[in-house]
Amino acid sequence: MSEQGLFKLRGHKNGITHLKVIERTKTLVSSGKDSLLKFWDITTRHCVQTFASHPSEIWSFDINPEETRLVSLCADSVLRFFDIISPREDNQTPSENEPKSPELFNRVEFMGTISRRGKGAGGSYMSLKFFSDGKGLVVQDGTIIELFETYDKTKQKLKRNRLKKKLLEKSKENGDMEDGDADNFSFEQSMSTGRAKTEFGALRYSTVDCKILSFDVCGEKAKEIIIALTNNSLELLKDKNEKIERVISHALPGHRSEIKSIAVSSHDEMIMSSSSTETKIWNVHSLNCIRTLESSYVLCDFSSPEIATLS
Repeated sequence: MSEQGLFKLRGHKNGITHLKVIERTKTLVSSGKDSLLKFWDITTRHCVQTFASHPSEIWSFDINPEETRLVSLCADSVLRFFDIISPREDNQTPSENEPKSPELFNRVEFMGTISRRGKGAGGSYMSLKFFSDGKGLVVQDGTIIELFETYDKTKQKLKRNRLKKKLLEKSKENGDMEDGDADNFSFEQSMSTGRAKTEFGALRYSTVDCKILSFDVCGEKAKEIIIALTNNSLELLKDKNEKIERVISHALPGHRSEIKSIAVSSHDEMIMSSSSTETKIWNVHSLNCIRTLESSYVLCDFSSPEIATLS
């Protein structure tokens, strides 16, 4: 590899926040701080579709494993869902004799929004990700972790029938249609921006002690979430018994806050470091923390020969 870029794609007016490739159509998806969601044809190196409907920076997005749904996350209180429409309108799979080749990019349609707990206060500490089986979605916003479920076919049908009934009643109340026009009612047209609620729904949420830097999902049968916090610790969360439980909490041996002062012992065997909440003694050779002392706000450290010899 020459370690050089092959080509440039120009279109965003501010920093790019996330990238992902739709494998079946070889389409690159990008989001940015300019509130634009763009779809690029890698072969022709041109932008084929742009969504400018987001009110602020798009911090993250993800695509389900089937590559049929895209969810975006920006600094407001809703998730935005998009339908990645396949060019195969009849949904037929190619025959065995037909050569396998990438599908052509067709188009993406807006499906609607779903409210969430987070209000976008996390800023850059915001992201989302589908589970590997596509049956759930995890959203992280600051100190909040939220779970959304993907409805199965039976529940989707039930949701669609309920919404269709509500839309029919609303149309009759507004005088837009008569009783005999119910058979000609266009449900798809009326629900063009509300389909998301028939496929996805909020499940539950949990909060942690400080902001989440990053997270990942694991486990196919048991939904598990590993999170890295800004206080230099890791936690394993598990969705069970209809709530998100903390299974493991692992604190790394470093400081939990900014280091204010540092001092080296006179014989160069130990290092003392202090933060606003604690003081730690480190072994220079093994680089291990050998003692942790609770302390108030420390301004400076000092090591005398006598103390160093006794310690």
